[in-house]
Amino acid sequence: MKSRKPNSRKSNRRQQNHGLNYQTLEARQMLAVDAGFQVPVASTLDVSSPFVTADVHGDIGPNHSIEVVNGEYDVRLLNGTLVERTSLQQFWQAAGADLVIGFDTVNNPILGSIQDTRVLYDADSGNWFVTSVIANEDGSALPGNDILLGISRSNNPIDGFVAVQFVGDTTGAHFNSFTTIAADARGVFVTTNNEIDPDNQSVSIYAIPKADLLGTVPSLSNLERVAVNGDANLDPDVFGSTIQFASDANGDSARSLGLGTFDSGSSALSVIEIENLGTGLPVVVTNTLTAVETYLEAPDGRQINDIVRLDNTSPDITGSVIEHEGFLWTAHAVEGSDSNSAVRWYQIETDEFAPDSFDVVNTGLVENPALDFLYPSIDVSSEGIVAIGFTGTGLSQAASSFLTLGFITQGQD
Repeated sequence: MKSRKPNSRKSNRRQQNHGLNYQTLEARQMLAVDAGFQVPVASTLDVSSPFVTADVHGDIGPNHSIEVVNGEYDVRLLNGTLVERTSLQQFWQAAGADLVIGFDTVNNPILGSIQDTRVLYDADSGNWFVTSVIANEDGSALPGNDILLGISRSNNPIDGFVAVQFVGDTTGAHFNSFTTIAADARGVFVTTNNEIDPDNQSVSIYAIPKADLLGTVPSLSNLERVAVNGDANLDPDVFGSTIQFASDANGDSARSLGLGTFDSGSSALSVIEIENLGTGLPVVVTNTLTAVETYLEAPDGRQINDIVRLDNTSPDITGSVIEHEGFLWTAHAVEGSDSNSAVRWYQIETDEFAPDSFDVVNTGLVENPALDFLYPSIDVSSEGIVAIGFTGTGLSQAASSFLTLGFITQGQD
């Protein structure tokens, strides 16, 4: 394990090599239905949760969308027609997962609850990936808990999933939660935030060669637990307090990349590289700090009448990291210009000609002081359209889906 210092070299030469100009993302919001697509909200919420958020996550494939929300799993056609609805416990049991965490006094099995479910459609393989963690029956922390990973049988989620699972913290001390998931041409990457108590936290990275998961019987035989000095509970002050790896369906680089954010008041992001995954060679992991504008924790989201505010997991990366033609793109919620929650986005260079440098070549703030913008996600199309989606909420605005767009244009050096 090596750690690199922030690199201060300018990126002008490397930017010219790409021959690209970058338009500023437009400060424009519209409801999701106005963008031509609307996913109806799932019908049930876990009202026992102490957090004021629906914990929605999902993705879109060639013909279907999958949405998960506090214990429920929905599959819809792209026109919004619901074709499957089940509980997350039923979903995982159908996939073959073992959810038993103990037995009651008369030897009946006790099933753990399902938390922090994330969904990803991988266009490279044509498969869906789903991940969750198992918690106690009442939703409380379960040290030494299992992490679940589901692989679809085809690009049609109705064809079903096959589950694999593994213990997060093999010492049995930490509770692994807040999963993220990503995939590139080489692997599938799951990360977690872990805790013994609020003052004793860590992060973990689990990397699985994608080919191992796509066989008739998915295998975890080459699961890589990223470790420093044999400890897979990584220091959040080094790697980031929350980590999200990059999805890149068409990448041909030998390395896989992820980003980590630090606690409020930081002026850096952590860029994490994994090399040699699935090659039979020793896996090499490095991390580099890249300088960014100082970011502060954003407030919770205001609502109409402002009786209760929506939880905001700022400044964590709650959405995606996208690798696209030599750049990483991501966004997270930060404090705005008027004590509001805003969206800070980044375009970070990953030039192969300067592999030790990860310079921010473009960044911006999407905000409206009268509103709070929460839980952003980002994507970049093959046509060079950059889209950032997020929740917008305020004293006169019910929580709604918002979208802002920008464009990458070809230019001359």
